Amino acid sequence: MHRAFAYSEIPAMNERRKDKRLRVDREAFAVVKGLPRELAGRIRDISLGGLAFSYVDTHAPVPESSRIDILVPEDDFYMDDLPFTRVLDCELADDASLGAIVLRRQGVRFLQLTSAQITQLAHLIQSRSPKEP
Repeated sequence: MHRAFAYSEIPAMNERRKDKRLRVDREAFAVVKGLPRELAGRIRDISLGGLAFSYVDTHAPVPESSRIDILVPEDDFYMDDLPFTRVLDCELADDASLGAIVLRRQGVRFLQLTSAQITQLAHLIQSRSPKEP
C-alpha cells in the first residue's frame, strides 16, 4: 500500500540547522556514487541545507565521495552530482532494524550548490511542503 506523499515539518530539538527540515513520507532515494561501491538509501528528511537517508549496512566500506544524487521516481524528479560533506553516520535503534539486517542513517550537508541546484531543490521541497490552512 502506498502512503500519501507529504513532507511534514520535524519538530526542532536543539536544532543547529539554519534550514527547516521536512520529513519525506514517500519513496525518495539518495545515491552516493563512489569507490569501492555505490551507497543508496531512502531519504528520511531534507532541507536546502542537506538531507538524511537510511541504508542497509552491508559492512562494506562507505564510499568516499563528495557527490550525491536525489531521485523521486513518482515525480520523475532527478538531481545529480550535488556536492556534500558527511556529518553523521550511525546505526539506527534496534526497533528500526530487521533481524540480522542492520539499518544505518547518514546525514549530509550540501556544499556550494549552484543557483540552478538551489532552485530545483527548493521547488521539490516547496511542492511537497504542508500547506497552511
